[in-house]
Amino acid sequence: MTIILVHGCFDLLHYGHLLYLQKAHELGDKLIVTITADRHIHKGPGRPIFNQYQRKEMLEALRIVSQVQIIDDPTALPAIHQFQPDIYAKGLDYSVETPALKLEREAVESYGGKLVIVDPGIQYSSTSILTGELFRSCTNT
Repeated sequence: MTIILVHGCFDLLHYGHLLYLQKAHELGDKLIVTITADRHIHKGPGRPIFNQYQRKEMLEALRIVSQVQIIDDPTALPAIHQFQPDIYAKGLDYSVETPALKLEREAVESYGGKLVIVDPGIQYSSTSILTGELFRSCTNT
């Protein structure tokens, strides 16, 4: 069984998240989603919009998600150590050169797993949705 782990905020769950999760799920058999606890999210005033329990429940409602867990850490390192996924998937908004992602990649590779950057085919951002930027620049639905 191939275990895939994705980690993030997942505040204001949107279509881009869905596409990303679907592409990650296609990489294996079991998709585990871990979310950053509220106290570690620093995306601006009023964020996260939905608290960690609401975000967890929304993700649990998706058929493709096998398990959701809240991680009380600013990184995915505790989740990587706990689940030791075969694949740790991140979206295009991350670079393998990002310091936190370098540490996460090293943790995954230390036991034989691998980091995969997933291209969902389209990118959305919760911040751009909240500021209205997405809708001003979007020409397709």
